[in-house]
Amino acid sequence: PLIPDARGFIFDLDGTLLYLPVDWSDLRKQLKSIAKVSYEVQPIFQTLEKIIGERPELREPLFQKIDEFELQAAAKAELREGSAGVLKLLGESCDLSLVTMQGRTVTEHLFESLRLKNYFSSSFTRDISLDRAKQLELALAGMKLSRKDVVFVGDRINDLNAARKVGVRFVLVRGRMDDVDPEVSYPSMNALLAALRSDGPVRVLG
Repeated sequence: PLIPDARGFIFDLDGTLLYLPVDWSDLRKQLKSIAKVSYEVQPIFQTLEKIIGERPELREPLFQKIDEFELQAAAKAELREGSAGVLKLLGESCDLSLVTMQGRTVTEHLFESLRLKNYFSSSFTRDISLDRAKQLELALAGMKLSRKDVVFVGDRINDLNAARKVGVRFVLVRGRMDDVDPEVSYPSMNALLAALRSDGPVRVLG
């Protein structure tokens, strides 16, 4: 196996497999206006989870606004170089699932436009949960694999924390290295692909 005992992989979408050029600054301003809160909507999805938890009636208008911005950005979305190679290589022998803070509408659009749909047996969007650990739990339940046999691939420290919370191994693919030790991460999907194809060990965080 490419990673010892790995039989399933869960991938994050935006920032990991692809780049979705949403104008997050403008979107945060509009979400703040809809929610009528005094604080900044940052980090965006953790803050939305708090707002919706306190005022469930805001879920639909907030999600509609994000859908609007994401669909505008989808036309310029780009698959990260190396992503297709990683998915093809791992998908030959492992079950693949996806977790994302993008909405179901734009995720399905990106699956079709970037030809990602056939790689994944399941996907879990923000419409299902705004909590990354909860998304991972749902993906694990669908895979029917032991947690020790599953690896999560993401690009944020929040992803690492969620992986540790649910008890799966983690691979960090992160272009911005100012807050991460480069010895425990990969700067690109191409770098991860090269590691998977090599005879050496892949850097996996427990």
